Amino acid sequence: MGLRRLVMGLSVLLVLGVTACIKDGRDVVAADLVGTWKAKVLELNVPAEIVWHVRPDGTTGYTFTTAAGTATSSGTWTFANGVVYEEG
Repeated sequence: MGLRRLVMGLSVLLVLGVTACIKDGRDVVAADLVGTWKAKVLELNVPAEIVWHVRPDGTTGYTFTTAAGTATSSGTWTFANGVVYEEG
């Protein structure tokens, strides 16, 4: 499996995980998502680290690291009705 394909699958998993969050007993709002998020995951038995930069200007950046190497990706994001929407 190519690193690019793994990157796409992992980004979907990370976004799905964030949409289910509750902070301090209340639903998450867009401002709660701004910052740098890190996750160590196992996808198809391949260990990977994802670093997701969510910026207040509506842009995102990802760094995906596996034994096969490192890949980066960027895009834009919005948050509505408890769901993160990304393009890029």
